[in-house]
Amino acid sequence: LGKMFQTSVVDPISGKWVPRNGQVVGIAEDFHFESVHNKIAPVVYLINHDMIYWLLIKINPSNTGETLDYIKEKWVEQNVEINYAPSFYEDDLNALYKDEKRFFTIFVIFSGLAIIIACLGIFGLASYTAEQRTKEIGIRKVMGASVSTIVRLINQEFLILVLVSNVVSWPIAWYFMKDWLNNFVYKIDLTIWPFIISGIIAILIALLSVTYKALKASRTNPVNALRYE
Repeated sequence: LGKMFQTSVVDPISGKWVPRNGQVVGIAEDFHFESVHNKIAPVVYLINHDMIYWLLIKINPSNTGETLDYIKEKWVEQNVEINYAPSFYEDDLNALYKDEKRFFTIFVIFSGLAIIIACLGIFGLASYTAEQRTKEIGIRKVMGASVSTIVRLINQEFLILVLVSNVVSWPIAWYFMKDWLNNFVYKIDLTIWPFIISGIIAILIALLSVTYKALKASRTNPVNALRYE
């Protein structure tokens, strides 16, 4: 405090940066005055009576409309050259992350569609597999195979496919997530757990889809199954 220093300001007449001497009268803790894409940089706040273009006003949110009308009335009384263009700090702050919010919305929508399509695909493939193996299932039941054995047999094939797809997709997902996180100075470190959890969810979805068709096929009368072909 009290230390003299030199900074730069914009000259309101020429519009160019000019040096200005100042004295430190207060110090604040570091804070983000830009989005978290950027590292916290040194910032100097100074009083310049020649550049009163905007004001910060804290208002009671209960009567926002009336308050803004009152502020506009007083603003017009005091300023004849500067247009009245209010904006809420919350909206300005949200604008810094509008791209991330748009990306999140698009990501959720397309992820949901991808999951639905994947479930329909697995369900259709399970139905086709069960239909193609109707005779085999009937023979296995005649030979004494239990319902759980048949369900486990059909599920095993699909689980292998799901596991292979996870092994292939994990490096791709890791690469794109790492590339996206590199846009932020402050970010989390990717761990293996999100990929493991997503893999478990994919396995559960596959098991639910396949088990339903497998149970239906395994409970069919063996006589009807053998007569099918």
